[in-house]
Amino acid sequence: MSRGEARSVNAVDVEHGAEFAPRKPISDEGPFVNYSRIHVSYRDGSKPSGVKVVLGFTSLLGGMTKAAYTDKYGDALVEHASTGHVDVYVSGKKVGSFHAPGETAVFI
Repeated sequence: MSRGEARSVNAVDVEHGAEFAPRKPISDEGPFVNYSRIHVSYRDGSKPSGVKVVLGFTSLLGGMTKAAYTDKYGDALVEHASTGHVDVYVSGKKVGSFHAPGETAVFI
């Protein structure tokens, strides 16, 4: 995948093996939570660990997600209630965009 390119996912592996639906209810009566996976790599191909990732929704209502942090594989799983076009911020810098929920790869 190139920078900012996204693809839809029907299942996401949280720890590279455990599958779950990308959308699940917070409670029996509450809103749904969506998940988006961001693959972060350095330009040399190595994977950063512990790097902060935030999604910013670009719709009229906007909003930012809570921070998620990359694991040892460079993957961050971001929870969000909204759907739509988002900008991807890594360590406070915009590095891409895609349609959430989904999955994308970015380079820093």
